[in-house]
Amino acid sequence: MLSSGTWEILMVRSAQVNTPLLSHYAGSTCELDSQPGRYNPGMQWLASGVLEWVRQLLWTPETPWQTLIDEARALPDGAQKVKMQCDLLSSPNAGWQGITLNTTRGHFYLAALEGLAEQLANNLQTLQKIGHFNASELLLVGGGSRNALWNQIKANRLDIPIKVLDDAETTVAGAAMFGWYGVGEFSSPEQARAQVSYQYRYFYPQTEPELIEGV
Repeated sequence: MLSSGTWEILMVRSAQVNTPLLSHYAGSTCELDSQPGRYNPGMQWLASGVLEWVRQLLWTPETPWQTLIDEARALPDGAQKVKMQCDLLSSPNAGWQGITLNTTRGHFYLAALEGLAEQLANNLQTLQKIGHFNASELLLVGGGSRNALWNQIKANRLDIPIKVLDDAETTVAGAAMFGWYGVGEFSSPEQARAQVSYQYRYFYPQTEPELIEGV
């Protein structure tokens, strides 16, 4: 599961966790699951915070996100070889490469989306080692999941389906489910969760620029 916002938090429910590996990776975490015998290892990194910085730098803080998305969508995949290293918090190599006189602000934004997708792919690979699993799909929640272009870029880079909740904001709902269990309304958190039906959209890996959606 990926919660996508100012920070992205990638987590999995796993029966195994390699705790010695956690200390080797900055941003790694591990929590106890509500179900005995399961753990929630995770990775977190700055994500939409990078995109917010790009918007403020090249547009204005008030510019609608759709404006940035439209400018990026008009460009070919790969942003015509403009690349971005997105670790703005700690890497001396953060920033763009491959800039030419033909580079536009749309290239910068698309390169940021693709750079963050690359960061996600690297962190997923790390998390799979820590949690002893192989991902077959990725559940995506949070404000970043509203960006269909970014969702598609993630699916293409990971080469697995991205499963997006139509209701992107689920934190309060999840807390309420545990509250129902806590006051005795349901016998388990799983029973409380079973009372809620969610709708999903799927973004499948593809080579064509058109968005594929499914419920």
